[in-house]
Amino acid sequence: MDHGAHNATLCLDNPFWQYSLRQYALSGCSDFLLAAQDDHGLEINIVLYLGWLANSGKTFDISLLEQPLAFSNQVIQPLRVTRRSVKPLGDTDLYKHIKKSELMAEQYMQALLYEQSLLLEDVNSDLIDTEQALSMLLSEY
Repeated sequence: MDHGAHNATLCLDNPFWQYSLRQYALSGCSDFLLAAQDDHGLEINIVLYLGWLANSGKTFDISLLEQPLAFSNQVIQPLRVTRRSVKPLGDTDLYKHIKKSELMAEQYMQALLYEQSLLLEDVNSDLIDTEQALSMLLSEY
């Protein structure tokens, strides 16, 4: 699905972004997510997205991840590699600038994911609890 013309109107400050900020601020959450990323190759934004979908009572369609994952591979991953390679150089201004760019790119990816979520149906919340939903969504991912 091509959203190129629509991407100029992405909502960067959306409910998913706000959920992610709250989750990331929880004690131990950032360590868990970074370990999931570094040790298991999981995309933090996708893990957060699945948690948000489960909490929002939404279904999940893995095919809708194609565009956001392509953006991550083309933009976020290279920024992350660059940021990590610059850190030992000791130029804190350059490091901070790249880190800020990486965070902005992650926010953009989350806006793509949020836009995709608008295409998803609600799940009957009487039939499943949030923990079960998250477990099912993570197993699909």
